[in-house]
Amino acid sequence: MRELELSRKTEELALRLTDIEDVAYYVLKTKTGQQFTSSEAITIKRREADRQVLSLIPELKVKVNDPRFGAAFRFSYEEATNQIHDFRGRLLSAILPEQEQAVREQQELINDHTRELFTKIIMTDLMNYLRSHVSSLEQMMRTINRKLADRSFGGQHYRFRIRPLDNYRRLVEVIKKYSPFDPVADKEVRHFFEDHRDDIMAAEVGAVPDELDYRNWYRYEMEVSSVGDLGVVMDRTTKSIGSGGEQAVPNYLLILTIAHFLYRGKKVHLHTLLFDEAFYGIDAGRRDQLLGFATDLDLQLFVASPDQDGVRREINHSTTLFVVKDKDFNIHLRDFHWENPNIVKQPGLFDEVKEEKPISFGEELSG
Repeated sequence: MRELELSRKTEELALRLTDIEDVAYYVLKTKTGQQFTSSEAITIKRREADRQVLSLIPELKVKVNDPRFGAAFRFSYEEATNQIHDFRGRLLSAILPEQEQAVREQQELINDHTRELFTKIIMTDLMNYLRSHVSSLEQMMRTINRKLADRSFGGQHYRFRIRPLDNYRRLVEVIKKYSPFDPVADKEVRHFFEDHRDDIMAAEVGAVPDELDYRNWYRYEMEVSSVGDLGVVMDRTTKSIGSGGEQAVPNYLLILTIAHFLYRGKKVHLHTLLFDEAFYGIDAGRRDQLLGFATDLDLQLFVASPDQDGVRREINHSTTLFVVKDKDFNIHLRDFHWENPNIVKQPGLFDEVKEEKPISFGEELSG
């Protein structure tokens, strides 16, 4: 292409020499004619230019016949007219603009396709990410409710309920079945981003915009019911009814559920919560059910309490650290370890999880 560019400049120069003003500009500026002090200097400069042109002609002929573009154009060079033309007789000065226009059109086409493909890839990845989290959140709530269904807190049962907010309901539905090849779903997602573009762009760097945080798309509610009764959504009025222990149970259920949500899917061995004076005012029955629910969620509690020893049939095992102060006000520590004999022992913190060997159909029959 360097040779083509050189030939194009030669053609342009030949055209410019037809105008006296261009000739003057070429002599004075391009060839630094303003520095000439005599006609002899001009003659010498012209001869040097002629020699330079003659030395380039053989190389130009070789480049014109370059097989990389010779098959398509079959260029030839005429010394008499100092012109390059193709097998159809078209001058290089006419071919170059056409090729440049074709290159620009190809670039625009490639850019459009690349932009569309890039958008689809990014959109698909984002939708898959949101779909997995939306599905995981809903599945987690179903799991939590199954575990709560087996536990009674003073004759009362609790369950969580999540519902998409009105302005996110359709988005949640689209995300669950999104496909980049579904034009209707793709259009709806694009409209959502366009409608919330300003809010999304205004988010702080490194922060997830509220509109893209799937946790903000739902309304979270807790229902309470007695045996045989329909559930009632808890609000400030409902929560204030009952004894102190009865009012405190929903708070602990919420704390344990949030902790499970935060630890879930994280590569953390210790899913711990620290409580000081935990379960104060809650009767033993409700307290043991809360401990059992924490065990169901694989949470490990550190509890400071004056009246608990950790021996509960609802938990797998416990370690109780007794703090005793003698008559001389010296502090003595005594530990007590207890394992529930009716529950499978929990594996060690750093033990590798052993995968069960799959049983083949023949082995299952023989067993």
